[in-house]
Amino acid sequence: MRVPGLFAGVTISAFLLAGCTSDPEPSTSSGDLSALPAGGMIGLSDRAAVRDSAGKDADDPWKVAAGSVAGPLGSYERYLAEELEIDLSAADRVLYGGEGPSAILLVLGGQDPAAVTAAARDAGWSGDEVLSHEGEGDNGLTVPVTQLRVEDDRVIVGGIGSDLSRIYESAGDDETTRALVDCLDDPLAALVAPPAETPHAVGVRDVDGEARSTICLIGDEDDGDRVAEAVDGTMPSGRPYDELIADPEVETVGDAVRVTVTNTADAMPATIVQMMLRRELPGLS
Repeated sequence: MRVPGLFAGVTISAFLLAGCTSDPEPSTSSGDLSALPAGGMIGLSDRAAVRDSAGKDADDPWKVAAGSVAGPLGSYERYLAEELEIDLSAADRVLYGGEGPSAILLVLGGQDPAAVTAAARDAGWSGDEVLSHEGEGDNGLTVPVTQLRVEDDRVIVGGIGSDLSRIYESAGDDETTRALVDCLDDPLAALVAPPAETPHAVGVRDVDGEARSTICLIGDEDDGDRVAEAVDGTMPSGRPYDELIADPEVETVGDAVRVTVTNTADAMPATIVQMMLRRELPGLS
């Protein structure tokens, strides 16, 4: 949502710099949220950790999980690399956030700013701090990617309704969102529900080669127990949850409660993300 907030007078460029420090071990933490505009679903992926867990194949399950939380703009990952030299697979972190067509994709680390800028200008994007395109020409990215902003080795990709020169209210201002992200405990891939929904988030981690999924919600241990008990039930589709996730463990984390489950052999790392997108989470569907 492009409205002034507590950061009135601060551009998205300042959000980016405030939210991304030079940590030697990047992670998807609530500190990154200051770089995202408020409103809408938030997607977070730790691409550096994904590289450690994933194989070389493009369809490796961990890579699929990371791509599944990058929003609509993330579906153009191949073309962003081929046409604009924006390599999501080389990034430290990739974040997605904002409302509808004004949502943005943040690609943090691992980018060559000169190469991205040159490729964008060659493809018809123009401007100074913000590179924009009028949506004409034969480049398939000109409609979904209308604006770009390059900050050192970080790139902001703006969708069709975005305005990267405007002031944004930061997702980092919201205490509920921060609590949910901290509850997720540095996931490789995660989704946070939009503010209009019951506050909850999901994530997946690689624990000694095993996928461990997490469901976080604002509440207490009783709320976590409700979710854990629902794992013994069935999904709205009729499939038992325990065919995909099992052994729930409940733990309170500040104002949130975390339910951690083990992915079964029939599950993929992205399974918990898919459940959330289909509104099939146990105890929350």
